[in-house]
Amino acid sequence: MSIQNIEFEDGNIGNVTVKIDNAHDDTLEIKELKKINTYLTIEELDDTALFNDIIIQSTLHEGDDTPITNGVVSINIFSKDKQSILLSQQETITEDGIQSIIKNQLSTGTYYVEISYAGTKYYNPSRIGKFIRINKRRLICELTDFEYYVTAGAPATITGTIKDFETHKPVSNCIINYKFNDEINQITTDNIGRINFTVQIPEHGTEDC
Repeated sequence: MSIQNIEFEDGNIGNVTVKIDNAHDDTLEIKELKKINTYLTIEELDDTALFNDIIIQSTLHEGDDTPITNGVVSINIFSKDKQSILLSQQETITEDGIQSIIKNQLSTGTYYVEISYAGTKYYNPSRIGKFIRINKRRLICELTDFEYYVTAGAPATITGTIKDFETHKPVSNCIINYKFNDEINQITTDNIGRINFTVQIPEHGTEDC
């Protein structure tokens, strides 16, 4: 916004008397600046998984859609009911808009993210918000073998590794349930994400297990 675009509200909100060159008094009207309306848009703010950064891309606009390329906004993350602020930080508006990477220290659940602009003497304030979810991380199980050839009536050992779906890093001390012959059992991965469990193979004559 340039000085040439400044407008004033109709009427005046008061007067002030000034003395010019110690010669005579002059009365000047006090007018209120006509502030320009603003609005925010969100280009990126998505659900994410536990421990992943929360990435925000947003833009502040004048009422005629012109982007505002300077200023400061506040980013607040609220509880689902919007009653408690769990995280708060400020970001500077640049020519690339509002870009923020927030270190995610939240537990799983739903949260409300609000971006707010306080305004200036030239611009009116504005705000925008969105609910996001912090989801549990997905896991994958990589078994040591694709197929297991076993002996009827004997125990068989199955091994594998539990890994993070995104990072492919092994997940240690993770409780895993497995089902064999309609019986659910539980094991825990070791300190390098491995699983190792033994199942009792049925005797001859059993068609499947």
